[in-house]
Amino acid sequence: MTGQDTEEFDPLAPDRPERRKSDRLLKKVVRLVIFIGLMLMLFVGYVLLQSYEGRVALVNSQRAGCERGKEDRKVNAQGWRIAEEARRAEGQEVVALAYDKIATSLEERAAINCTEAFPKASFIP
Repeated sequence: MTGQDTEEFDPLAPDRPERRKSDRLLKKVVRLVIFIGLMLMLFVGYVLLQSYEGRVALVNSQRAGCERGKEDRKVNAQGWRIAEEARRAEGQEVVALAYDKIATSLEERAAINCTEAFPKASFIP
């Protein structure tokens, strides 16, 4: 055997058909892995975005409910104040004091700041 014979049988030689086939297969596998990685990153990004949008919708609905409750309490307090004045006019001071406590409690609870009670949603949970 000469030095030339060993060069002909070198399986790592770049001009060997098996090596070219192996390189093409490796390139396809690398492309597939990169593609799967990109798809996975897109999927995770989509999930994070949907999660954020859900939290924003939740905060908005909670604030809207808070505002409705606040308005209801104000109107309720006004009704109790009217009833209180009517009882005072009739001389029923004990009942008027009870109505005053109810109205005061409603007015205190209506003083809530809904934006502070339900802060803005963050992108990362």
